[in-house]
Amino acid sequence: AWTLAGVSMLGFAPALLLIGAACQLILARAPARLRGWSPALIAATALLPVVGSPYPLWQRWGLIWLLAYLALAVLLGLATPAWLELAGSRGAARRVLLSRRLPGVLRAAIAVMVLAACGAGLAMFGQLDSRSPARLPLADPEPAALDAELRTHFFDPTMIVYARSSAPTERERSEAAAVLDAASTDAAALASLVPTTAVRIDSPGSFVLAQAELERRGAALAGLELDARMAALDGLLRDHGLRAEAFSEFVDTAARVAVQPGAQAALDGPLGPWIAAYLDDSGGGLELRAAVELRGANGLPAGSLPARADGGPALRGPAVAAGQDRERFATRLGSLVLAGLWLVAFGTWLTTGRLGAALTVAAVAAASQGLTIVALAVAGATVGPELLPPLLLTGAIAGATGARACDEAEGGTLLVERSSLLAAACLIACAAALWTSGEPLWRELGRAATVGCTAAALLGTLAGALVGRPVTATQERA
Repeated sequence: AWTLAGVSMLGFAPALLLIGAACQLILARAPARLRGWSPALIAATALLPVVGSPYPLWQRWGLIWLLAYLALAVLLGLATPAWLELAGSRGAARRVLLSRRLPGVLRAAIAVMVLAACGAGLAMFGQLDSRSPARLPLADPEPAALDAELRTHFFDPTMIVYARSSAPTERERSEAAAVLDAASTDAAALASLVPTTAVRIDSPGSFVLAQAELERRGAALAGLELDARMAALDGLLRDHGLRAEAFSEFVDTAARVAVQPGAQAALDGPLGPWIAAYLDDSGGGLELRAAVELRGANGLPAGSLPARADGGPALRGPAVAAGQDRERFATRLGSLVLAGLWLVAFGTWLTTGRLGAALTVAAVAAASQGLTIVALAVAGATVGPELLPPLLLTGAIAGATGARACDEAEGGTLLVERSSLLAAACLIACAAALWTSGEPLWRELGRAATVGCTAAALLGTLAGALVGRPVTATQERA
């Protein structure tokens, strides 16, 4: 492993992809005019859509990528021409390897392939399995084995969520008794989740009757006139020659309906220390925390999880957040991808000044993302927030490559330059290097980025053949 001061250098996946993306664009062309910087703007805004996502890590990297990429692009854009001039290879680096006018049938086939890739990506996205952020792969096999053994023989820690019960302070009883009384009501609501949504509930409220229930039972007992009935029982025992003192404990207890086994009695009894372990006052007020083991696996609930349990307390925990993210991820990913494609279309329009070229390049970018999703689905990969950066980067690189191809190639001409191949190889090499990282998560990110950047380089080059620069009458006659 490549390490520096004990830190894996290849673990900085976004930083490595940032360097590769900057080199990719500068090697392809060092812009000599202002409009030539539009492809750089497309690549710089690759991760800008995730700034509006609910993922703090990607929010920061969306801004870091934008500022760092623009700085690197300007720096390399100023330095690269001088380096090539000193090396005497400026003309050789931009050598045209292929420039061929494609027939209309082949161009139509490319357009159909682009549309098919978009459709295949939409169809295959539903086949990707979701994964909770709490169940990310571990680099060390020993903790992973211990975690698997814990799930097999005991329970899955990622499926534990919590519900908090609180109550206003009352004069008649202590704050702890009021909270425990509220927890008994909440425990009944939480019990409605078993067995469909939850496996078990761990709450002291399950062993205490709510104050309202105690009052209802007390009123029912009062109507029985137990005092008179116990007095009659005492007389009946004496009439039969039995010792009434032998039954005194039963008679006295049955007639004592004014004392109810409520929350305060539970706190004062043997269960008090056990109940106290569930009380928490770190949030400013006293609360009782109940644990709920959800039904599911690998940190994801088995079905749709309600925000509240039948009018009870709100459930909080990684599994709740993962379930909500799974339900909203498809919509969230679609909105972020559309935002990225809009940025691609806008950057292409700045480069070419034509709406048709902008829409075509945006379709090519979407096709690159579709092919990436298809490849991940075939490989059995999982989908989650970690998929956002490589997927958005794929669309941006395809857009930058396509915008440059449309600006350089004539209409219907497939143009391949040596600089374009070097640029694509640079970015793909940086993405592929992530596969050698010791972190499994970065290896997965590198796999997605490698597939995406390869598809972006191939399809982006074909965008010039689909649109390209308009051919003048003089050029047509020539």
